[in-house]
Amino acid sequence: MTDAVKKTGSSLSSSAAMAALIASHVLFVLSGAAYSVYWVLEEETPGAAAVSAFTMSVVLGFVGAAGEVVASGAPRPRNSPYRRIGPGPIVGACLAVLLVAFFVTTIVMGRPFTSELIFVTAWAALELSSLDDAHERGWITGRRAVAAAAAVTFVFAFGLACYAVYYLLDGRARFYAGLVPYGVFSLAMLVVAGLLALEKRRSGGPPKSPS
Repeated sequence: MTDAVKKTGSSLSSSAAMAALIASHVLFVLSGAAYSVYWVLEEETPGAAAVSAFTMSVVLGFVGAAGEVVASGAPRPRNSPYRRIGPGPIVGACLAVLLVAFFVTTIVMGRPFTSELIFVTAWAALELSSLDDAHERGWITGRRAVAAAAAVTFVFAFGLACYAVYYLLDGRARFYAGLVPYGVFSLAMLVVAGLLALEKRRSGGPPKSPS
């Protein structure tokens, strides 16, 4: 593996980029937790505390997303033994799923199209592309890579399902349909962060580029 990775001129080291990727997932965990707090506060005692929790969730989420973008700036391997799908097919597949969700929600169910469907699709496209990039670099491989991708795909599908039926529900059922996806999201991001950390520990860090 060491001989297969070549530098491409980026000043960001693989070790720093992998650390940024793990930190990004930790920030996603905190973002989901903060949004869950906001959702509960907004339902029970709306006010400044709820606004603060919402703001914290948004900031943590954007910083986490930025961290994934930064991590992609690490030296890209040449002749990597790991296959990469590429962002194009991943984004295209996510958009296709979003269009189906839009059709089912608005045409079949006759319900409003919630903005959360767009957010969860954008996140899934970014996250799956980031994991695809990490796989090519050898940062997460084998069963851990499959488990991470499966966790993200599950969150994507579960979130779409919950928000598609959101307006069909009333009372506490609607409340939980909006709350539970963020708890599942935080749990999945914790799992992915753990898988990345385990891979880093197992291999002693990301593959080194020859000097």
